[in-house]
Parts: sequence; C-alpha cells; structure tokens
Amino acid sequence: MVFEEMKENFNAQIRMLTAAKARFQQLLAEARSNLAADRAELKEKYTEKAKLNRQYYRYMRACKKRIQWIMYQDMCAIKVVRNAVLVNSTKCKAETIQDCDLDAWVKHSCTVSCDDSCDANLPFKCGGWAQMTRTVVAAPDQCGIKCPALSKFIRCGQFKCPINCEQSRWSGWSKCTADCEGGLESHTRSTLFKAKHGGQQCGTSEENQACNTGSCDRNCRLMRWSRYSPCSVACGGGFQEKQRHVMIPTRGMGKCPKEKSRFRYRKRQCNTHSCNGDEICIAKQDLVIAVDGSGSVRENGFKILKSYTKTLLKRYQTKYFGEDAMKIGIVLFGNGVLIPAPAALGAGAKEIVSPALNKQGLTADMTKVNKAVDDLPFKKGFTNMAQAFSMAEKMFILGSRKSAQQSVMLITDGKPSFAFMTNEMVQQLDDKNIMRYFVVVNNQGPNSDAMKQMKAWASQPWETNLIHVQGLEMLDADTELWAERALTMFCPMAYSPGVATYEEKIYGYAHVKDSGWCGDKKWSNLLGKKVQDAAACAALASGAKAESFILGAFFRRGWCYGGSMKVDAAQYKKWQATKANPECPTKWRSSMLYDFYAMEPPAAV
Repeated sequence: MVFEEMKENFNAQIRMLTAAKARFQQLLAEARSNLAADRAELKEKYTEKAKLNRQYYRYMRACKKRIQWIMYQDMCAIKVVRNAVLVNSTKCKAETIQDCDLDAWVKHSCTVSCDDSCDANLPFKCGGWAQMTRTVVAAPDQCGIKCPALSKFIRCGQFKCPINCEQSRWSGWSKCTADCEGGLESHTRSTLFKAKHGGQQCGTSEENQACNTGSCDRNCRLMRWSRYSPCSVACGGGFQEKQRHVMIPTRGMGKCPKEKSRFRYRKRQCNTHSCNGDEICIAKQDLVIAVDGSGSVRENGFKILKSYTKTLLKRYQTKYFGEDAMKIGIVLFGNGVLIPAPAALGAGAKEIVSPALNKQGLTADMTKVNKAVDDLPFKKGFTNMAQAFSMAEKMFILGSRKSAQQSVMLITDGKPSFAFMTNEMVQQLDDKNIMRYFVVVNNQGPNSDAMKQMKAWASQPWETNLIHVQGLEMLDADTELWAERALTMFCPMAYSPGVATYEEKIYGYAHVKDSGWCGDKKWSNLLGKKVQDAAACAALASGAKAESFILGAFFRRGWCYGGSMKVDAAQYKKWQATKANPECPTKWRSSMLYDFYAMEPPAAV
C-alpha cells in the first residue's frame, strides 16, 4: 500500500515536471526566436544609423560653411560698406540706424505624425510639412535692413510609424508545484507582434503567484449520510446500515474517524416481526447451491444435508406475478478422486484432485433440480471449497441471465482444505459481484479459526450472509426452521403468501403482475406522481372508482394510474389463486416500468 502511494506520488511529480519542461521549452524557443529577430533588427538599425550619420555630417558641414559665409562675409561686409558710405550722411547716420531684429524660429505641428514610405537613402522626399514662424523683436527704420520672411515650411515626420507590441491573452494558471505548504503556479502569453520604430515595448510573458499555501496536515472530509440499506432479513429481526464515505482523504498528520465509529457508521434493527413460516423466494436470482460431499461430513451427515437442500428447494419459485424468478443449479464438491494432470502443468505433475461436479446447470425446471439433489453421491474427498466456487463461476458463464443476481450458497460442515486457493477464488467472485452465502453445520464455536475463515469468505457483512447451525443433529431436528432462516436471510425478495392473503382482505386489492398490465393498450387516468406505495395508489384508485390500477417502477416510481380493466368477483378470485402465472382475459401489455394490481370487487366480499 505504501509502495503504491509513493509510486503514484512520484508519477504525479513526473507528470507535473514533464508539463513544466514542455512549457519552458516553448518559452525558450520563443525567446530564441525573439533574440534572433532582435539581432537582425539591431543590425539593420546600425546600418541605417551609419547612413543617417554620413548624410547628417555632410549636410551639417555644408550648413556651417554657409552660415559662416553669411555671418562673417555676406552680412558683415554689407554692414561695413553701408556704414562707410553713410559716415558723412546727414539723413541716415550710421550710429542711429536700426536694423530688423527677429527672435528664434518656432516650429508648429506637422501635417503627418509619421510616414511608412520613408527611405533612408531619400530622407527629404517623405513625411509632411510643418510651418516655422518668427516674430519681429525690433522693427527697422527707413535706413535699416528690412525684415526677411517671417514664416516658412520645412519637412517633418520623416520617420516610420511606431508599432506597439501586441501579445496574446494570458493562458490558464498551471498546476501548483506543491499540494500544500506553498507552491507556485504560473501563466504565460506569447508575443504576436514585436515593437518597432519606437513603439511601446512588450510586457512580461510569464507571471507567477503563490498557491496552496495551507498546511499539509488536512483532516478528511466526509460525504452525507447514505440511506439505510435494505433490511438484512425479511422477518425475524435484522438490521439496516448507513454510513458516511470519505470524500476527501486525510493528508499529512490529519485525522479521520474510523470506519465503524459513530461519526461514520449507524446501525438499527428492522423487520423485528416473527416470520409467518410460509415465506417463498420470488427474486430474479441465479443461484448455485453447492453441497458438501467430503469425507468429514460422513455418510449420515451427507444425507441430512441433501434432505435440508430438498426442503430449501421447496421455497424457491421459478415464476411469480407473471415474471421469471429463480434459476437454480446444483454443484457437488468434496471430490477426492485423482485424475491425470493436464499437460499444461508440466511433466512433474502426474495426478491432481478431480474438480467439483456440475450435477445440474442453471435451470428453471425444479423437477430436474430435485432429481439432481436425489442423485448426489457421497464422494468422501476433501472439503475443497475452491472447486465449488470455480465450478459455480463456470456455470454462471454458461447459463446466467444478465439482469439476474448471481449467487452461490455453500451447504457445508465448515472444515475447509486448500485455504489459499479458496481465498483466490473468493477474490475472483468478489470482483464479479457474485454473492456468497454459507450454511455452516458444525459444533465449533463462533470464534473458532474455521468459523472466522467462513465469515471472511462470505459476502460482507457476513452477519447477513452466513447461518451457523450447531451440528447435524440440530439441522435434522427441524429442517423447515433452518430453510426458513436461510431463505429470509439470503433471498433478495422473500414473500409470504399468507401475509399477502391477509393484506388483500384488509386493504382490498391484490398484486397480480409485474412488468405489465391487463387492459387497453393506452390509459391516461393519472391519479398521482408521488405515491408512496401500492396501498396509497389503491386508495386513489378507490376514490376514482377504478377496478384496477397500475403502479410505476424504476424511472416511473411513484406514478399511479387508474386501470381500464373491469374486474369481477370470479376474475379477482382467479388472480388470487394463480400468482405464479396469472392470465389476462384480453392481453397482457408488457412494460418493465409498471406493475398491475386489481381492486377487490364488492361481489367478492
């Protein structure tokens, strides 16, 4: 168990690390791709910068030369000559002449903000225009230099438009790196378009946050109480159980109530009324009865077990309420005959114990079943229950019904051989949901090793699936009593005809057929959708003056319809007398969702 837990834990870590590795590899590939693109763009920018620098320096050298010529040769020469000419002037004296003086140029907004058609080789043939203006600081007099133009237009926006970075939406948060005591979870996003030409740069492509910061010690969390299980017996006093299953298990040093503690398990008595004594089994069940014919039973004891089996068979019905019920098979185990070993076992194995005997396959013919029991021979061999379970499993494969409950009943003295093999077979049957019932006849105490073994092999809880008879003498003294106990405990649907007859007289209705109804093909007299049981539906049918009613089952449980079938006294009494295979005066309409009941007519009283 510890190994499996550690294995699952390590496998979970491997899966988590594999997913993280794949994510990081994706991020690494994206980062490498971005790095290559950045290097290519950087190289292109360096080339463009070198071109622009050469053009800038060449143009600026020409500008500086022109400015120097204007300032120190052109303008200055003109002013020197003018002052020399006007030195003796009486109208425009040189010292009083006021030339035009302007402030600095002011650039206004550009007609375009950018231009993607710009070529680095032709920087002045793209972009837009921006107006440059300047104002007069000092106005010239009539002798001074006049003001030049106060406005002009220059090129602007001679660069490509900036492209902002565009990223995908954030992915979902990854699995937390730790189940408790704090871990990290992350989510990522990829870059769809990188920023260019001075656009807004990309944000982070991965974010992390803390998760599962709670303590590793966690108490278990329980589910709600289940419903009480069906009563373990039909009469004579049984019990019902309900429990709370673990929804979230403990972790670390957390605590959880034990499985049988009062916080998780409740038990109460049920069906405490005495058995009527005439109970029969009408369940849809495939039952294999395995009779112990081993030497430990002895010949007289074997006869008692056969007699008990015949008594028990009288209580099983193969058809009731018009539907198939029991199918029964007979197996004899305890065979001690040695037979040649099959070749598959190798040359070392020469002989093996012969298997259990299939004396009668699963059948609804009770005549054949009873004859098979009568013909059972006393084998005097080993109490090899593994053989009985193996043969029963084979019989289920060959002739069991899909919708029937599969069950094995062992009638034995409870002195098993080959316990290991039996354990293996019990596990196989348990995996296939095959019920295991035991009628153990011996004088051993309830806490003996043999009885503990029987309790472990019976379906759990063993209290509802094992009967211990204190010796063959006690079984032989009253086989009817022990047959009644076995049937009311092991049969999923025990039925008392005596009680049913009494209830029919008291409540005024009779159960006629399962999975069908008698009457018209369609009926629409719906009396209720939340009817608790047949008695409540009968009360509604009586109020509606219906002579029959149909009660829903399975997905239609609780639905009650008034039937269209007219029931007279003769028909009612006939249905009371023929429960196994009732006849319909018109035609039975089959449906697994509805059962048919007849109301007692006034004339039948």
